[in-house]
Amino acid sequence: MDNNEPNIGNKNENPMMMCPHIGLEDDPATSLGYPSAWNFCHHAKPIAVAHLDHQRAYCLTAKHTICPLFLKSENSPMPAELQAQDIKPGRSNRAPWRAIAALTVLIALVAVVAWQGIARGFFSLPLQQGKITSTPTLTTSPASPTGAIDSATLTSTPIGGGALTSPTQPPTFTPTKIPSPTSTAQPVMKLALETPIGRDQEFMIHRVLEGESLDRLANKYGTTVAALQAVNYYLPSPLLINWTVVIPLGKIDVQGLPAFQPLMVTGGMTLEAYAQSITVDVSTLSYYNGILPSYQLSGGDWLLVPRQKINTVQPSPTATP
Repeated sequence: MDNNEPNIGNKNENPMMMCPHIGLEDDPATSLGYPSAWNFCHHAKPIAVAHLDHQRAYCLTAKHTICPLFLKSENSPMPAELQAQDIKPGRSNRAPWRAIAALTVLIALVAVVAWQGIARGFFSLPLQQGKITSTPTLTTSPASPTGAIDSATLTSTPIGGGALTSPTQPPTFTPTKIPSPTSTAQPVMKLALETPIGRDQEFMIHRVLEGESLDRLANKYGTTVAALQAVNYYLPSPLLINWTVVIPLGKIDVQGLPAFQPLMVTGGMTLEAYAQSITVDVSTLSYYNGILPSYQLSGGDWLLVPRQKINTVQPSPTATP
């Protein structure tokens, strides 16, 4: 598998309750115990990823026996209303990155060729408007011995007609100031783990290390265990290594805030398109992540996805064979 695949240490507490047809794309016998784009339904043909809410309600619970697709015969395609939209594992996004890299190299080569052409005289830049190129006309005085140049008869005739009034005082030009363009695009943000996220940088997505607990995280980042539990959509107890936790940085009062589910973007798209793919209000998603709906996301970006709180702390899931 690719290095972009998630850590599969987060497993379902009771694997016997899960659908037997859910598994990784290349390993049907192994699955993630939480809703993920890496969980494929091998009962469907072709195999496909069910919507994350459907995974949470059916695939990962004992209710999988009443799943509409489970009740169908094998080799049935997954209904469109059940299939996840624009959620694909990281390996499928190699082609766009390769195309972007190839385009970047091509632009660089064109720039080098153009610069070499200008430097060697194959191309010429247009003359600046208002610049006068003059060719001096020299005359000799009959009274001057040996044809010496008389400074009084030195004249300058500009190319294209017209005469300069004084050879010793060339005309001056006042340059026109061109205003610098103002960029209206939002700068590229760093939407990554261990990096402040949000309009006022109030949150951070942290991957749990060995030996860490809610108490230690609360003391380290100036918050409380109650605040951590309030802003996280799902927390196992005790915390698992590599679990992602949303931390309110230096914030104790979290009343009025939704619970957040940290999700990693697996493909390039705008924030608005991503919000539609996970059925989340784009204005709310934009507000809490501090980026515009038109912001272009990249594979590997992490987002705070606001969710309605359904539980507090859950027992840690166990591994699936």
